[in-house]
Amino acid sequence: MKKNLLRAGIGVGAVSIAVVFAQLAQPAPPKLAEFVPAGPVLYLEAKDFASLLSRWRASQVRERWLASANHAAFAQSHLFMRLDEVYKDYAGTAGFAPDMSLLESVAGTESSLALYDIGKLEFLYMTRLPSAKAVQTVLWRSRTKFTPRKAGGVDFYVRTDPSGRVVAFAATNDVLLMATREDLIAGALVLMAHEHANRMIDEGWFAQPTHAAGGAGDLRLVMDFAALGRSPHFRSHWIQGNVSLVRQYTSGISDLFLGAASDREERLLFRAAAPAESAADGQPLADALRLVPDDAGFYRGWAAPDARDALALFTAKLLNPAVASAGRKPDLAPSAPSAASEAGSEADLDTRIDEPEYSDNAGQLAPEPLRQLFSADKLTALVQVEETRPAPDAVFIGTNRALAVVRQSAWDAAAVRETIVSAIERMWTTSRLGAGWTEVHRGNLRYFALDGLVPLAVAVDGNRLIVANSQELLERMLSRTGAPAPANTGIYAAGFRHSHESHNFAVWMRQLDSVHAPADPSADAPPPFLSQNLVSLSDTLSQVGSATIVESEQGDALKQTVTYELTR
Repeated sequence: MKKNLLRAGIGVGAVSIAVVFAQLAQPAPPKLAEFVPAGPVLYLEAKDFASLLSRWRASQVRERWLASANHAAFAQSHLFMRLDEVYKDYAGTAGFAPDMSLLESVAGTESSLALYDIGKLEFLYMTRLPSAKAVQTVLWRSRTKFTPRKAGGVDFYVRTDPSGRVVAFAATNDVLLMATREDLIAGALVLMAHEHANRMIDEGWFAQPTHAAGGAGDLRLVMDFAALGRSPHFRSHWIQGNVSLVRQYTSGISDLFLGAASDREERLLFRAAAPAESAADGQPLADALRLVPDDAGFYRGWAAPDARDALALFTAKLLNPAVASAGRKPDLAPSAPSAASEAGSEADLDTRIDEPEYSDNAGQLAPEPLRQLFSADKLTALVQVEETRPAPDAVFIGTNRALAVVRQSAWDAAAVRETIVSAIERMWTTSRLGAGWTEVHRGNLRYFALDGLVPLAVAVDGNRLIVANSQELLERMLSRTGAPAPANTGIYAAGFRHSHESHNFAVWMRQLDSVHAPADPSADAPPPFLSQNLVSLSDTLSQVGSATIVESEQGDALKQTVTYELTR
């Protein structure tokens, strides 16, 4: 009896070992990217699309957004209406609605979407879906209404309406394929049959980023920036000004890694040309970022900043905020002068032309002293800190701002204070009244505050200069000089604490919108842009407590790590 049990145990163990080795011997199935024909402008893939779709369907973010004013405004936009027209066209071509229920039925595990034309919405979609599920979809059941074709030894089905819209699909080897062009389905099937054809994975814009990035995240996006920049639809529906930034790069890749407490996005952007200067040292920036308070609403910092950029930021944020909005936009031509203003009159006979016209420069900032101060030595780091706070009257919302400027040598504290007074004496004062400095001591903290009506405080700590429009913010930063420096700051780092700023943001936006009465109070009028549209978007994303970004150099690419901290 014992011998029989022993033999049975040995037999079961041998079978188990054989099954394990058989599974190990089976090669992993090829990635779907290997079956994508050449030519897309961007490529999106998911490790498990069905799980991501289920997560989105059950998320509170989705529910809040669909009920938000932001979604209501988007539903009235030109872009939404154009997409709705395309949706109806494809529904008519396919003979069924490509709605969420269809999407759920054709969502498998590993999935990919290759977009070939943004304007025409030409794409190829592939997903790993068992054949038993594929034949149950409304897509497969309606194949008798389609024209059969064959490529790579596999049947596929095509239907074209009079307007030229195309719907094509196929199912083979537990892969479901859908496309809006017949040649894309045929090309994918040819590649799946291991026949020779041009492949996306051999194109430089795709091969270089994927090779450098390594393992993919839960969601991966690869972009051909050179091709996207040429698309008029990309330029029309993209954030204004971003196209000129995107053109600095040839391609890019972004991997999203999902987690319970945070989501992380890893990006690589490959430059069209090598940077003019060598990579900056990130250690001074790390040392300066230690000054950022833990509860600051917003911060950003640069390694080795340009002195002109530092001066512009210093002027616009602390000394003369109106300068930031007063400049002429580079894409707007100046108005033509009136002909009447150019014509002279007999009154001009008394105007002397042999001496310069008197110019009253009172009320203007004098930038030259500041320019000399910032360019006297090389700057190694610059950190900007901002936060909103209710005014003392508890009605209006103000902004606390501070800049920390680090250079190679120590700052001369007395020279800094004199330079600032020289720059603002004609703008804020008369005969320097109210432009004196008062020394302030708070425990072991020491700094100087301007004694005029305009709040300004200055502190010098060796090679670090901190200037703020709030003494309270300056003190919080000075108290952190011994705090640990953050790791992996790179050459640029920024952060936004949404949970700290959302309330004040909503109050601020409602105040701005209340200045003007709505033009059309009817129910069909779009929601107010600031107080409802933007605030509702902030409320929708309330689960995102904060977001930070860190940039660093990685060979010929710029690496960005974006972390979204989530609240529950």
